[in-house]
Parts: sequence; C-alpha cells; structure tokens
Amino acid sequence: MACHKCHAELPDGSEFCLKCGAKVAAQPAVQSDSAPPATPIEMGESASPNPKDSLVGVGGWLAFFLLTMMLFSPLMDILYLGEHPNEIHNPFVLLVILTVHGLGYYAGILMLRGKAKGIRWAKIRLMVGAGIGVLGVVGGIVGGLADPNDTATSSGVMSGLRAIGYAAIWLAYLGQSERVKNTYPSIPEPSKAEPIHRKPLTFILWGGALICVVLVIGYLGIRAKHYGRIKTLTKQSAIFGKKGAAAKQHYIQAVQRETPTMPEYIQRCADLEVALNEYEPLLHDGDVLFSQILDELQYVKSDAEYAKLISPFTVFQAVLRKDMESARAFRREVDYAKQLSVLATPDDRTRFYKANIVPAKDDEERIANEEIAILKDAKARGVNLPESLYREVGLQ
Repeated sequence: MACHKCHAELPDGSEFCLKCGAKVAAQPAVQSDSAPPATPIEMGESASPNPKDSLVGVGGWLAFFLLTMMLFSPLMDILYLGEHPNEIHNPFVLLVILTVHGLGYYAGILMLRGKAKGIRWAKIRLMVGAGIGVLGVVGGIVGGLADPNDTATSSGVMSGLRAIGYAAIWLAYLGQSERVKNTYPSIPEPSKAEPIHRKPLTFILWGGALICVVLVIGYLGIRAKHYGRIKTLTKQSAIFGKKGAAAKQHYIQAVQRETPTMPEYIQRCADLEVALNEYEPLLHDGDVLFSQILDELQYVKSDAEYAKLISPFTVFQAVLRKDMESARAFRREVDYAKQLSVLATPDDRTRFYKANIVPAKDDEERIANEEIAILKDAKARGVNLPESLYREVGLQ
C-alpha cells in the first residue's frame, strides 16, 4: 500500500505514513471472483482533485510570512538602530531584538525544513512581539499623559500598534490557512524505532549568530555612512572658512570705521548695509553646516578621534551665532541711520540718535563682550581652536 499524500510505500495495515505522518485511509478488501465489477474510480480513474489539497509547501502567503519574519523585520530594526544610535548601547533593547529575532529565525529554519513544531515557535515569536507592542502602547500613552508635546510617545504608540496588528494577522493566518495545515500536518508520537532528534539549542545558536552578524554588518555600515558624511562636511567647513573670510573682513572694516561727522556716519552705515547683505547669508549657511557636523559627531562620539572634535565645533557654532546676533543688531543701526538721514534739523537728529542709535550700539557692545566671554571660557578649558580666532578678541 502507499501513502495518498507523499506516495511512500507502506506496510499493509499501516494507519499513519512513516514518512510524512499523514493518516492512511483504510484499504478496501481484495475482491473475489464473484464480487461486483469495479467502479471507474476503483479501476484507477482519479476523482476530481480537491483544490485545497494542492496548497502544500512553502509558497504564497506562507513564503511571504517567512520573508517578513526572517528578513524584513530584522532589517527594520537595523534601520531603527541607525536612526537611534544611542539605543545600540541599551542592553534591554538589544536583548529584546535578539530574543524576538532569535525566535523568528529558529521558527523559520524549522518551517523551511518541514517541521510542524516550527509553527508553534512562530506563534511564540508573534506572541512575544505582540507583548512588546502592548508594552510600547502602554508606555507611549503614559508618556503622552506626562508630556503631551513629546512626539516620541506617539511614535511609540504607533510602533506598538503595528507590532500588535502584525502578530494578530499572522497568528490568524497560521491557525486557519489550508496551506499551513497541509504542509505541517499533526504528526503522531514517534515509535522507538523512529526517534526524532531534537536540537533546538543548535538552531537557536545558529539563528542568534546570524542575527548578530546582520546587526554588526548593519551597524558598521551605518557608522561608515556617518564617517563619510563627517568627512564631506568638514571639507565644506574649510571651504566656508575661506569663502567667508573676505566677507567678514569687509564687514569688520565697515563696523570699525571712524565717523567724526554725521555725513560720514550715514555713509558708513550705507557701506555697512552692503557688507551685511554679503555676510549674513554666509553666517546662516555656516550655522546650518555646523549643526549638521555636530549631529553627525553625536553618532560616532564613541570614537575618541571624533569625540574630541565636538568641543571645537560647539565653540565655533556658539561664536558664529553671536556673530549672527551682532549682525542683526548692526542691521537695526543701519535702519535707524536711514531714518536719521531724512530728519531736517540737527536737534532732531541728535534726539533721534540718542533715543535709538545709542541703545543699538550698546546692544552691539554687549554681544561683542558675550562672544569674548565664550572664547575666554574655551581657552581656559583648553579647547583646540585656531590661534587667529583668539587673537581677534585680544586673547593670546
């Protein structure tokens, strides 16, 4: 006799297939000479096939499930770690990721080998993921109540809901799918002559090792991307320094020009406006550039060579922002000078100058002193800055 599912040869009287475990239908008794003629089906004609019986093997939605569990889900976590590099040093996050994907790889390997117990492990992996999703939703809601403006809480809730939805959909599929039932039928307890060798630890170790390799490769790739980005940005900062030097010199010359008479002062403010129109856009571009450099340095600050760059660029940005504030103050003085030039009498000009321009000049002086204080503090802390920057404010 033969198995109706895998067609393996079986001893007469077998109730279950020794190869695939399917239940074997009872065989009809041998007909005697006086038995009635056989029906077409008994003579070998096949009955109309059941469409459900053709759903066997890893294919269709079952193959897609294995792809999501063994490939897409780990890749999403790698992308998450790339966007949140500080989480790499969080042992709880790494434990959760390794546990979930370790279960997923173990279940996937069993299912690809045709083992029915792979379904049980897949369900365990999905339930663990759903439990983590529930914790994420609860934590997000609690965090949102504590700080309604925290956008990270809504992100945690959405991530948790996605994990719960993913688990619910695939748990329902694994429980109801005809392909799953046909591919992984229930197998009876094996006889002593046919022992089943259980090696879950081996599969877990191989799955865990594979996950670690993927995570390490992803982590190194992300760091390499940040290193390349820092190299590009530092080159741009050097170009910015050369490009901005001439504009800054033009601006400083206009600021420091002596103006003993009112007409000379008004002309100086007109020249200063031209210098500001050239200098202010460069200051804005430099602020954006330094912000990008500092953001990238945060990703690789575990590397001592790059960590020591954080302090200099932080001081550069602080000084540059004081320059931006100073430029805005001088812009106000220029605007007041335009109004000053149209006043008719010397007395009106004097009153206007004292009421508006003198406070603007005081504001400019305050900002300059604050910038000097920033550089004094940096020098006292031993921050490695160009000596020319210290000399500009009288620090040797």
